[in-house]
Amino acid sequence: MIKRLLFSAVAATAMAFSANAAELDILPTCGSGGWGSTSYDAATHTITYEGSWEGRGWWFNEGEGDFANYDEFVLVTEETTIGYNLVVQYRDKTYTDTSISVPAGRTGATVPLDPNGKADVQQIYIQSSAPGTIVLKAAYLRNEVEVDPNEPVVLFEGSKEIDWWGNAVDITAGDAAAAKLVAGDKLVIEYTAGADNGFKAIYVDASWGGHIMPFMTKLEGYQPEYETINLPTDKNEISFTLDEENVEIFLNTTYHNVKLCGDKVTITKVSIVHAAAGIADITTDENAPVEFFNLQGVRIAEPAAGQIVIRRQGNKVSKVFVK
Repeated sequence: MIKRLLFSAVAATAMAFSANAAELDILPTCGSGGWGSTSYDAATHTITYEGSWEGRGWWFNEGEGDFANYDEFVLVTEETTIGYNLVVQYRDKTYTDTSISVPAGRTGATVPLDPNGKADVQQIYIQSSAPGTIVLKAAYLRNEVEVDPNEPVVLFEGSKEIDWWGNAVDITAGDAAAAKLVAGDKLVIEYTAGADNGFKAIYVDASWGGHIMPFMTKLEGYQPEYETINLPTDKNEISFTLDEENVEIFLNTTYHNVKLCGDKVTITKVSIVHAAAGIADITTDENAPVEFFNLQGVRIAEPAAGQIVIRRQGNKVSKVFVK
């Protein structure tokens, strides 16, 4: 069983990964690229930002950024006091740079590589949202990480009294990608709530505009004038089944994040429960049907050559490159 903890207020690290995943350590070469008044201490792996939206990371000359054998970049840090963007930039501008917005308090993030442009990565950088420091613990590329769909993926664990924006629980596109989120999976929220509480889930677009998550509008008791629901005070858990529209929003790297917001609500745990969990009629992986999904979580009938897809068979989920 593999349980992957992506973010915890009490855990020492934010990620657990499969030991058999192919990896390429690039931490020793950090500091080769950057702009603004930044500095990098190679002995302590500390990036110092003197201003906001400065960048520091890795620059790859032509021919050096061939990562065709890998499909995602993983960064592990000490718990941060500032937010940052983790960005993969491609030399060929026909490919869209991939950016993950990582809020303060995290201990790492995962960025998927563009399956067509990953053979010519120009730069991977960490762009700060405010002055401060980020201490790196690991930085590597990897591929084919398998997760057990019968185990929940924990996105947050702690105790957070949420508000309507600044103190929300944030779920990034990197969280969703690392969790292998697909349509049919459930978002499970554990909480305590007071009387006259309010709760909503929104996504933040590239211009920092907040929009209600589509699954909210279909809930019983949804109040469209406030875009909220009242969580039952006699319960401590609520779950939402995510369709393709919601999964695509979670995985959209052009958005900043999904925020779980509210009033008089304390969130203690957020998990993804995969649709395959608890299916009783699956006996062995070999006898189970094979399903394919693209990286946006949309089911596809037949993957094309050169494509990276999520393969699910019974209780085994993996990300594979189609030759």
